[in-house]
Amino acid sequence: MVNPIEIEGFRTDIRIRDLHMTFKRQGTQPGGLFDEQPSVRHVYSHAIPALYARSVKQLTVQDSTVRYADKSEAWASEVTTLEDCTESAVDLKKIQ
Repeated sequence: MVNPIEIEGFRTDIRIRDLHMTFKRQGTQPGGLFDEQPSVRHVYSHAIPALYARSVKQLTVQDSTVRYADKSEAWASEVTTLEDCTESAVDLKKIQ
């Protein structure tokens, strides 16, 4: 059985086209991870994707790219993370 509150929480019909992102680390702390404070590095590490979506129905990403200005922890990670997304199609390529 599906919880009706979860269904109402879905975003629908999101479209992204010709998005070209460049990621560059700035600041004094090493980059590339979610959910961490500099004082507790590598306790709960999660690679940062270029695109993260949660609870989306019909997410469409077309003709889009992501580039990392320098090789970092993020370079080796997945470029897209989708959680609880349905009927979605993502065309996001990692380029140098």
